[in-house]
Amino acid sequence: MNWRYIVHALYSDRLTTLVKHFCSVKRKLSNSQHT
Repeated sequence: MNWRYIVHALYSDRLTTLVKHFCSVKRKLSNSQHT
């Protein structure tokens, strides 16, 4: 296996997790503001 591929996979996976987490937090904040 190419270590660059592994690093890229881990980085993209972590980035996706951060984006999902950010979206969920943003949605919670907007929901709390609307209520």
